[in-house]
This record gives sequence, C-alpha cells and structure tokens, in this order.
Amino acid sequence: MCKKLCHKTQRDILLFRILIPTLLAMLIALTGCDDNPAEVEDYDPEPMLTAFLYNGEPLTHVFLERVAPINGYFLPLDHFISGADIILFPVDNPQEGDTLEFVESASSVHGWIYRPAHNELFIPQSLVRYRIEVRKPSENIYLWAETTIPDTFTLEVSPYEIEFDSITVPLDWNDTPISLRWTESEGSASYVFSSVALEMYPLIPLDPEMDPDDMGGTQEIEILNKNSTGIDIPWMNFEWVGWHWIQIQAVNLEQIEYLQSLFVDPNINPIFNVQGGLGIFSGMSRQDFYVNLQRVQ
Repeated sequence: MCKKLCHKTQRDILLFRILIPTLLAMLIALTGCDDNPAEVEDYDPEPMLTAFLYNGEPLTHVFLERVAPINGYFLPLDHFISGADIILFPVDNPQEGDTLEFVESASSVHGWIYRPAHNELFIPQSLVRYRIEVRKPSENIYLWAETTIPDTFTLEVSPYEIEFDSITVPLDWNDTPISLRWTESEGSASYVFSSVALEMYPLIPLDPEMDPDDMGGTQEIEILNKNSTGIDIPWMNFEWVGWHWIQIQAVNLEQIEYLQSLFVDPNINPIFNVQGGLGIFSGMSRQDFYVNLQRVQ
C-alpha cells in the first residue's frame, strides 16, 4: 500500500510530463505557415505555465518552461525558466498568498519545478477562486491566470469494498465490472474518468495473446457528459497486469476546454487560460482508488 500511496505526487508529475512534450510539439507544428516554413525555425519559444490545484490536497509543484522545438528529443531540463517570482493567492483574500521558489525535483526525468517556499503547506479549497502570477522582468515575462475549484463530491464503488483506498481483492476479466456512482459537484463543468497502469516495465498484457509492442499506452482519459453521475468500467479499459490508479475528477470549464482541444478535436490549437503566454492553470476535486488486475486464472 505504501508503494502506491507514497508516490501519488510523483505520478501527478509524471502525468504532466507525459502531456507536455506532446503539447509542445503540437504548438510548434501549428505555428508555422504553409507558405513560409521558415517561421517554424524562427519561432521565439513562448513561456508556458502548468499548474493544477486539487481540492484539499497540498500543492507540491508548478511547471514553468519555454516551448520546445519540434525537432529533437524533449528534455525538460533544457527548457525550464529559472529565477521567476511566482505568487498564488485566493482572489478574495490576497494576504493569504504563498510565494513559490525555484527548486529541483527529486528526479532529473521530471526536470525543475517551483514549489511553496520554505516547505510551507498550501492546501487549496473548493469553491475558492485562486490567482497565480509569474514575473521575470529580465526576460519580459508576466503571466497570470485564475481558476475556481469545484466542490467536494462522494464516490461509491460497487460491488467491491474499498479498504485503505484499494479494492481488497485482485480482479480479472471474469469478475463483475466495477461500477462507479458519485454525487454532483457544485461548480463543475463536467467529469473526467482516468485509469493509469502503475507497474513498471516490463509491462505484462492481461491478454496472453497480445504483443506488448502492439498495445496502447498505460493511461486512459475519458471526458464524461457534464450531467453524468455514474459509469460502469468495462474490462476492455484495462490492458495490463498489476495495480491501476482510478480517478473521477470534477473539473471546471477551463480544464474541459483544455482536454477537449487536446484529445477531441485535433484540428484546433490547444485552448489555454494563461494570459501573457501559454499554459493551463486549473482546479479540480477528485476521488480515487486502486485496483489490482490479474490474468484470468
């Protein structure tokens, strides 16, 4: 259990790093004009801010970097922006803001992050509107964005029992599918289902007939109807043996627009809410649990 729960923050960081390189490449590709390909080469990399607030959970990291070129291998360490002043505060009570300072993350794979100064806890609350501001005058950087976190909701998982955030028994494709039901979250624009396979390589397919090289990734995201209050998870959602991290997120409008622009309509530019540059600053409430999948015995 400690293996799963103690690394929740690292997995959140990893999800950011999965999305950001793809997003950066998309931005550069969409910047060039058909009649002037040189504009891609001449593109001045814009600053990009990425920060997500989770209701009732300590804020651990904020990303600030420049858009990477489409050619070459993306290395987060090559594109971070150091020396910026970042503040985050509730709009109705700026005195409670928390200054963030630049620190290195635990893993070089994740690159550099900004975190609350002096290791102070900053725990966002639902239905509060927050503002983030980023300044680095020497590079003419001034970014800002605002977001409101949807309210808390409850999640019911059936027909299985949850103990210590996990379904108590391993499951396989012959078991009854997992059914999720939740209460409405005030302030949410919609709900998002996600499933992430947590085991490290080599990944083992649940279907022994499948070649791992022919399969998809380890993460699935599904944007649900805004009026949804439940979902039955088909076993086809799970492809890999081992622990999976399941989430239902109540998200606000800026988060839905951001996800839809990434995954639903590839013909439009990503929709951001950061002013003065690129990026997403969004708040959400979530309920999550873990399930261990095994091959059919």
